[in-house]
Amino acid sequence: MLLFINYAFSSIYMMCNFFIVNIHNIPTRKKPKAFILLLAVNVVASLFFRDYYAICVCILSGLLLYAFSMNKIAALFFSYTNYLLLVCSNYIILSIAYNLGHFTEAALAANPTHTLIVCTVQLAIVIASAIGFSKLQLSFLHSSLSGSRKPLMLLMAFIAACVVLFLLNITYEHAKGYSQELVTYNSIIFIVFFVLTAIFLMFAIRLLANNEHLKHQNAQYSSLNDYTANIESMYKNIREFKHEYLNLLLTMHFYIESGDHDSLNVYYKDYILPTKSRMTSSIQDFTALKNLDIAEIKSLVYNKLIRAQELDCTIHVEITSVIDNIMSKVHIAELIGIYLDNAIDALTDIPKDIEKELSFVAFIEDGNINFIISNNFYSTDLDFCSINRLGYSTKGKDRGMGLYLANKLLEKHKNIVHNTIIEENKFTQRLIIPCNGKGS
Repeated sequence: MLLFINYAFSSIYMMCNFFIVNIHNIPTRKKPKAFILLLAVNVVASLFFRDYYAICVCILSGLLLYAFSMNKIAALFFSYTNYLLLVCSNYIILSIAYNLGHFTEAALAANPTHTLIVCTVQLAIVIASAIGFSKLQLSFLHSSLSGSRKPLMLLMAFIAACVVLFLLNITYEHAKGYSQELVTYNSIIFIVFFVLTAIFLMFAIRLLANNEHLKHQNAQYSSLNDYTANIESMYKNIREFKHEYLNLLLTMHFYIESGDHDSLNVYYKDYILPTKSRMTSSIQDFTALKNLDIAEIKSLVYNKLIRAQELDCTIHVEITSVIDNIMSKVHIAELIGIYLDNAIDALTDIPKDIEKELSFVAFIEDGNINFIISNNFYSTDLDFCSINRLGYSTKGKDRGMGLYLANKLLEKHKNIVHNTIIEENKFTQRLIIPCNGKGS
């Protein structure tokens, strides 16, 4: 009976630690399989590797997380950090039980009622901790830190070393029959070590976040510089073209005055007519961005459109209202960036014989700022019901984060209306944002 209670609760602890913590990191379609395999690992370890249960479950569950998670480093990092917290909380409970009632771990383990009470308290802590760490991981996945692999791998290596030390100590304690001196000693060591580890991680993550913020600011500054340089280049080209065109007109005037219509026809075909393509070049449409007077969004949109232009897309830009203030401009820029990235990715799948079209429209209507991003697409296997789901992508594995994260951002801003329209071979994303929102 006692053995069943211990391993039943241990299995629940481990399932919470490795499954609930990563509930947002495992793709929806893979969650049932991941749950079954994690449960099987716990059952097999409890039946055949009792003396090394914790070690086996930690290793095998880590391998499963690596196979199923979208962001593998984040999954391992948050799971094992949470595991360290659970080990420390268990030792805190044991220390309290001994100090208040002089119950040793061996005495608690020998009494079914006491074992059930301790396991129930621990279960409440485990569930609360798992839910908390799952929310922390979701916030992490939303942030720019999720792309910082090298620093996270170093933090993960540190956490892994801590887990190994904890597991070896627990195994040694089990081999010695849970003597109270060893339990007390381990309690002090584990708690102090975990507190120091938590402080170290807090400072490390804060430093990493500051570095990422600086990188983001530098990227914005570089993007603004590129935008300014391109605008200056466009202005220079327009001045050169104006000067060249005046010369063309003077020559054409000479032919007209002299009545040499044959030479005029030849001159028109050879010199005047080719200027049409230069005057209607899609890059001239980008001048409409002058009405988008928010630097963070303007520079982002401009650089995305330049990227699309490199794919030989037909680009339409229309901004009929001056937009110079917007609520949560950082989040709005992130949303627009995600939608433009997805539109451009869709255009890369279109065969060369089909025209690629991208449209960016912005205007103010009825007190709301509207952003409309449209593109044509070519896909025979697109599941429209799953496009906003974590992990869904037609591009292969380890993709499908963009639209999912965009939806999570929209959940933070209930006053933003978002519509997705799919008709024939055209995909449209529309954001409707109140004008009276405060910028941030």
